[in-house]
Amino acid sequence: ALSSTTLDGLDTISNTDPASATLNVDSLTSPTVTKQFNPNTIWVGQTSRLTISIHNADPTHTLTNLALNDYFNDPAPNNVILASTVSPSLSTSCGPSAELTAVSGTTNLTLSKASIDPGATCTVQVNVTSNIQGVYKNTIPVGAITDQQGVSNIAKAEADLNVQAVGISKSFSPNTILAGDISTLTITLKNPTSSTYTGVSVSDVMP
Repeated sequence: ALSSTTLDGLDTISNTDPASATLNVDSLTSPTVTKQFNPNTIWVGQTSRLTISIHNADPTHTLTNLALNDYFNDPAPNNVILASTVSPSLSTSCGPSAELTAVSGTTNLTLSKASIDPGATCTVQVNVTSNIQGVYKNTIPVGAITDQQGVSNIAKAEADLNVQAVGISKSFSPNTILAGDISTLTITLKNPTSSTYTGVSVSDVMP
């Protein structure tokens, strides 16, 4: 109810009853993110399948308009790239509007407009490669996930990709002998590239 009074020809109107409303703010469980390379060891130029899994750990709320950027080389040199055949894949649990941007030769992927139901896991997959030998740690940092609900991952996700330019293996034949007998030791070096390696040497110290 409102009341009004007149003061110097002006009406002053005010409410006589208070108005109130209650806003309830739910606390959501943070999503989790994991990642892996399969295989995690490749020759230079070969491809590995990168899988990123985003799990909505909240039991009642859907995460909407979810986005994630994964930079393969941060902070390492740009030696890991999306393969010439990227074969991008999104699971149906990422939602009907989810979009995955993954361009061959670039060094990151972007997931956007995802919608993950309570307890569901959105899976992102792409092919990556490298032409430079090394061990590369791919990290998704804390807080990388954004969404309409304002929650993000509170733990980082990491995986290593081991890129080998020279393969080496060894074997004894036979591998069991009597004292004084002879076994043949074979050391095999592998060049997986299209270029010739020169000046190659190997040292093997016997026990």
